[in-house]
Amino acid sequence: MSMKWEERVFRIRRVLTDAGCSEEQIAAFLEWEQAKDRCRQYKFLARHRACLLDQLHQDAARLDCLDHLVFIMRQAEKQYTDETEGICIWKNNCI
Repeated sequence: MSMKWEERVFRIRRVLTDAGCSEEQIAAFLEWEQAKDRCRQYKFLARHRACLLDQLHQDAARLDCLDHLVFIMRQAEKQYTDETEGICIWKNNCI
């Protein structure tokens, strides 16, 4: 194999690894690269991108849950502070 091919394989492998692809997925992608099967490559990339986007949306929903919990905690803290005339025992323990 030529140095050009090895460099191309190295770059493809690095990008796919960074994108979270498994070794099995990378091997298949490289087979398609060698066979010049762009159609399969594009389909795979589109599917993998869609999976990553779904995961991103799930993670965003999880972040929203945490943010909501922080909001509720702060509301409770504010209410407690108001009820105790401005003295809040939690303020010194906040992050």
